[in-house]
Amino acid sequence: MLKYFYLLISSLCLGICCTLQAKSWYLVEDNIVAQDSIKFNNSEKFKALINEAKDLMKEYDFKSSLDVYNKAKTMCSDTVLLSSINRNIAVVENALSLTRYCLEPSVLAKKVFSKEDFFMYYPILHWVKSPNVLDSLGDGSIIPAMYVDTLTKQIIFSKKNDIGVRNIYKTELRDSVWTIPSLLSENLTTEEDEIFPIVSSDKKTIYFSSKGFSGIGGYDIYESHWDNNKKIWTSPINMGFPFSSLDDDYLYYNTDDGRYTIFASNRFCSKDSVVVYVLEYDNVPVRKSIDSPEALLSLVRLNLNENTNMNIEQDRVNASQISKSKKYANGIKRVKSLRDSVIAFNKSIDTYRLLLGTNDASKRDSLLSLIQDKEISLALLQDTLNKAQQDLESIEMQMFMDKDIVNMDFHTSDLIANVKEKKNKYVFKKQLPGEPIKLNFEDIEPEFDYTFRIEKAGALFAPDNKKPKGLCYQIQLISLSKQVSIEKLRGLTPIFLEYNSKGRYVYSVGLFTSYSDALSKLSIVKKLGFRSAFITAFLNSQEISIQTAKSLE
Repeated sequence: MLKYFYLLISSLCLGICCTLQAKSWYLVEDNIVAQDSIKFNNSEKFKALINEAKDLMKEYDFKSSLDVYNKAKTMCSDTVLLSSINRNIAVVENALSLTRYCLEPSVLAKKVFSKEDFFMYYPILHWVKSPNVLDSLGDGSIIPAMYVDTLTKQIIFSKKNDIGVRNIYKTELRDSVWTIPSLLSENLTTEEDEIFPIVSSDKKTIYFSSKGFSGIGGYDIYESHWDNNKKIWTSPINMGFPFSSLDDDYLYYNTDDGRYTIFASNRFCSKDSVVVYVLEYDNVPVRKSIDSPEALLSLVRLNLNENTNMNIEQDRVNASQISKSKKYANGIKRVKSLRDSVIAFNKSIDTYRLLLGTNDASKRDSLLSLIQDKEISLALLQDTLNKAQQDLESIEMQMFMDKDIVNMDFHTSDLIANVKEKKNKYVFKKQLPGEPIKLNFEDIEPEFDYTFRIEKAGALFAPDNKKPKGLCYQIQLISLSKQVSIEKLRGLTPIFLEYNSKGRYVYSVGLFTSYSDALSKLSIVKKLGFRSAFITAFLNSQEISIQTAKSLE
């Protein structure tokens, strides 16, 4: 009876335990479900925040976008996602910093063109289709052509490097051949693309587009200045709003006559098109801070001036509505701008005249024709300047006759009036494509082969006599108080010669990355008569023991 009692108690206990265990499992499952639900809800909320931040960015509301990104960041523990958020935050912060230096240019014209030939509507000659001799890996979708002026002694252009990234290169004319293209500047080189480099007429500024610097999305437009003291291009500066935007912006160009600034962008147009903007050139730009998202968005839209249509019509201002002082200010600015243009044209003509004596006969005709065209343009520009000066004198005389006060400081060439000059209408005109370029490059010196070998013509010495960084091995041949003839080295290559602190000449051969590789060549060296040869090891050019070296492999 007692036995059955114990069995009953045991069954009850087992049932209770099983029930508790089942209940416990049920609670854990509820907790898992609840946790998964929380994760799911947080995930959806996180995605919503990211999308909201991106939408705010597109609306140029950078402050709100930054706040939302930082809020999303607090909800994220995934390192990959955090890295992505931090990159987006960096872009928004870059955009915010650029809002403090905005420029409000006068938009004279804008027109939509195909991506395939928009550049042909710039007032620039010498467009050459890609690929070509300078850009053999040309990608028509990004760079359909490049600007190449073979009448100068230096060509600056964008091409792909060995890993397919576009950087800015230069080649220079020396005697009758061009140098092997090399990177223009370390300051202008990133791991991303740099495209459409354009150098100013005075050779002091280079404009280009890049994805690799601290930008605000896509290709941004940058400028770099030539430091004549250090002989380098300075670190590039983002030209900011409205030239750079959240889209792709490129091919910034100031015309030689000092009248227009032109650039292209795929903002607010279809993917297969770009808009070419023509702005009034401002030689002393005044930048200001713009905080309003609506004002920023309006700025980057670059709407045409009032009473101006898409075709090229411009503002027409009733002269009677402008005060005499503003007329006077407008005249001063016009005269100064024309004087600068005349100086720039004279320098340009002088440069081409110098090239007459350095180019072959086949290029003289084109040079002479170009000089004649520029001289005609210069004469017209000089006439325009003379007329502007006469107009300014007339305004001064009228103000004097009317007993208006004329501020003499206001008449100095250093003062720039804050009045927009109204110009004649701008007409887009398609240029003819340039001829295919043919450049004779200098011969490339072959790189020295550091492979261990025996040269029948005689041993070859390593040209730089330096060991590489990191771990390497050599085979030391001999150590003598005097140098030996090449014949004594039995054709072993590459030979390294060192004069040590003991006053002895140490001859070694080869650069090996592993001990086993050096060991496999040691028997060959000994068979050639160097019976005392042995292996040495180096780490960053400093000799170390073989045991240490083998442990580092």
